[in-house]
Amino acid sequence: MNTNTNKTAFIPTRDDLIGFISDGEKEIWGFRPRVLWAEMSYEELDAWGRKLSAQLTAHRREETIRNRIQRKIRHAAHVMWVAKKQSYFTPHAFTIGQVVGV
Repeated sequence: MNTNTNKTAFIPTRDDLIGFISDGEKEIWGFRPRVLWAEMSYEELDAWGRKLSAQLTAHRREETIRNRIQRKIRHAAHVMWVAKKQSYFTPHAFTIGQVVGV
């Protein structure tokens, strides 16, 4: 049983915010921001981090949905390929009369 009743809020350091912003921007946009970090105040970094946190939540939700859709498309394509492959080796229903042209 966890009896830890410490309710101290996490207050990120300047380096924590810079790391979070850099990693978050890389995750969303694919590259890290080129910023003069020393010229930004803690309040600016905190505001950017809060905004980025909301963007990351939305991005991850959208990414999850995209992955589910892609997985379903791949599964459907696989099912179609298997059905087509089976038709290659399954003899068609025909009669001897059809073969000899009667």
